This record gives sequence, structure tokens and C-alpha cells, in this order.
Amino acid sequence: IDRGKALEKPVTLLQLAEQWKGLVRKGPGEYGLPDNTPGPTGSKADCERILVMMLLEGILKQTFNFTAYAVNGYLDRGRNAQSAEHGSFKLMIRPLHLPNETS
Repeated sequence: IDRGKALEKPVTLLQLAEQWKGLVRKGPGEYGLPDNTPGPTGSKADCERILVMMLLEGILKQTFNFTAYAVNGYLDRGRNAQSAEHGSFKLMIRPLHLPNETS
């Protein structure tokens, strides 16, 4: 988010999930993961779910840009972002599906 702000390119939830997952690689003047950085092991849907939880908990906030043809939602740092960065804010996420147990 901070890199996007520095480049004056706001980021949407889907763009941030793709960048976090490593689906977008950093090019000159771009934001995303550098070529040698591994992304998280979960799916893109898992990344999106974590970002939504961060929105609900105030770690991220959504701002809206209105045009004549569309309304775009962009992410920004929320009121609890600094606490999360320093480790004093915990985000608990339960798994969506538990593995089937067979005996």
C-alpha cells in the first residue's frame, strides 16, 4: 500500500491479493513482489479472505473514488495498522474447511 502511494498508484483488494500471492512481479516503476521473493503458500482466495479480515478489524480501510462511469474501492492503512505492524494487534482466522477425518 505504501509503495503504491509513493508511486501514486492506489491499489484495490484484488490487486493487493495478487501482489501478495506473488502473481504480480515487480518491474521498473511498478509495485509487486521482486522476482526472488516467494509468495504465501495459501491460495489467492485465502489471501483475499485475510485482506477482508484486515478490513473488518481496521488494519486496512477502504476509500472510494467516484467517476462518471464507475466507483473504485482502494485500500489504505487503517486505524489499527501501526499496532499490527508492531505485533500488538493479533488477527485470528479460522480455517474455512477442516480436513475429512477417516478412521
